[in-house]
Amino acid sequence: MKLADRRYAYRSYPIGLPSSDPAEIGWAAGLYEGEGTFHPNYTKDGIYFRMAINMTNRGVLEKFQRIVGCGSITGPYTPSNPRWSQTYTWRIGAYEGVQQVVNLLWDHLSPERQEQILRVYSEVTDQGQAAMTRGEI
Repeated sequence: MKLADRRYAYRSYPIGLPSSDPAEIGWAAGLYEGEGTFHPNYTKDGIYFRMAINMTNRGVLEKFQRIVGCGSITGPYTPSNPRWSQTYTWRIGAYEGVQQVVNLLWDHLSPERQEQILRVYSEVTDQGQAAMTRGEI
């Protein structure tokens, strides 16, 4: 899947090479399928895509980051309830990074998750569906 326009980029994170190991890619897709989010993020500067995963285990997020080759990990965040665990967040909003992660995981995601991603792409850019029609997805 290719984003239609770089103007939707928000931040620039270092982007490395993603893993080529099918087992690792499958693992990352499974983690993202179960725990990840993909949504538009509206700011005073415009609209951009955001992918994120929130977890209590930083090591799992570090493995995901290594496999997909991009994103940042922030935290720990202290919850309001002292009985809850601290959380960490992996996220990417950079144009190139979002494109890299979606391309890497796409074939391993459920049809429902793929549809969610397409809806967001269509919401942010009218060329989301056109990319699918052209076979870029």
